[in-house]
Amino acid sequence: MGKYLILPLMLMLSIAAVAQVDVQPENSDRSVQQISTDEVNVDGEVFKIVDVMPEFPGGQSAMYQYLATISYPPEARENDWQGTCYIQFVVGLDGALTEMAIARSSGFEILDSATMAHIRAMPNWSPGMLNGKPVRVQYVIPIKFKLSGPPPTSKTSNSRNKGSLSSPPK
Repeated sequence: MGKYLILPLMLMLSIAAVAQVDVQPENSDRSVQQISTDEVNVDGEVFKIVDVMPEFPGGQSAMYQYLATISYPPEARENDWQGTCYIQFVVGLDGALTEMAIARSSGFEILDSATMAHIRAMPNWSPGMLNGKPVRVQYVIPIKFKLSGPPPTSKTSNSRNKGSLSSPPK
């Protein structure tokens, strides 16, 4: 019985040893440096990771509730168009959303346009903070358009009355 327990244990240890990978390129002499408060360029630089990430008013659950109110375009519903649109924007120093763009299209312009219009109407967020100072932060949100029910039998049939929009939790 002892032989059978040792074999899986050795296999797990060998996998753990192989799974450790050095992510620094061999010829790289770059090191991670901490940014001091004096080095933060609050006027122009856009960050992706900061001490305190920007937040929708009311938090993530409130954001998901807001995103769930996107109207599924009737033309997209009738034609069984579904997909995920990734929208990118920058949360400014005052929390206003700027530099909005489609990072990855759903494949249907009408779905992308509906997403963009809804994001443009979002209220201001709380800004991201780095070393105690507000900074501009890039944010990307996936918006999934998915119809439920059987596919329509014709373009005039609207058998899919329910559509769902979702953003996966981060």
